[in-house]
Amino acid sequence: MLGTFAGLNRPIGMEVVEFAGNDTGYRAVTVLVRKAQVHYYRIGREGRFYLDPINPQRATWATGRVWSRFFTDGYLQPIVLETWEVRLLYRLMEQILPFRNPDSENFLKRYYFGLNREQRKNELPKVFRLDESVGEVNAVDKLLAREEAHRLIDYKLCLRQIVRALRAQNPYLDPSELPAEDYVQLYEAMAASRNRDRKISGWDYDEYADPSYFLYVLRRHAVTAAFGHPRYAGNVGAAGWAYLEERYSDPVGTLFDWRAALEAPLGTSPHYR
Repeated sequence: MLGTFAGLNRPIGMEVVEFAGNDTGYRAVTVLVRKAQVHYYRIGREGRFYLDPINPQRATWATGRVWSRFFTDGYLQPIVLETWEVRLLYRLMEQILPFRNPDSENFLKRYYFGLNREQRKNELPKVFRLDESVGEVNAVDKLLAREEAHRLIDYKLCLRQIVRALRAQNPYLDPSELPAEDYVQLYEAMAASRNRDRKISGWDYDEYADPSYFLYVLRRHAVTAAFGHPRYAGNVGAAGWAYLEERYSDPVGTLFDWRAALEAPLGTSPHYR
């Protein structure tokens, strides 16, 4: 195996994977890799190197050569989304998630700065390196790079469509700078597009026939990223859960005790390490 985790000029040997004493045909290697990194590799056999047939992640270098790819937890740079797509996606999710009103912003600031020293060391650097309120766009980028790579084409097609639709609504401002009213108007039009008589100006229906379906995917990913486990790159510092804890409570206490489901230092669960 050749990989950026070991230097591309130093192949690493792989071991036979056996079951009940028999060769399964698989080969494996274990390599220690730091958090917050992305690496590229190829598998060698008889002097030739191939893509990993099990790992679907791929990356094409400037030379045109394709490599298998993986990334580790905590990687904050975009992997599959371009800079303009990240900026637009941030605005799109801003209209879906509850974090951008003044009260929510104030809560998040109070929550982050209320973390203890160990929590700040682990979580605050991530917060300051993200433009998103709880890391949701970063998490969606990682989701599209791995578990839901089959949805990346939806984003690539529809984000371009959304830019055209927003420019048709308001040609005077960059789409990422438009006021909330323009995004609300767009979402209402996308939701109503199931009715084929209602067309969105600027949307190419031959390229992507159902805007309402992409709106469904976008909403699902936004909520998953903001309120999923922090290890999946969103919900940084469990801030999304802390927001729900504060919002959903009664005189007895919170109705959403997220700390019992999360390991230390943020949580109290003894079942994770």
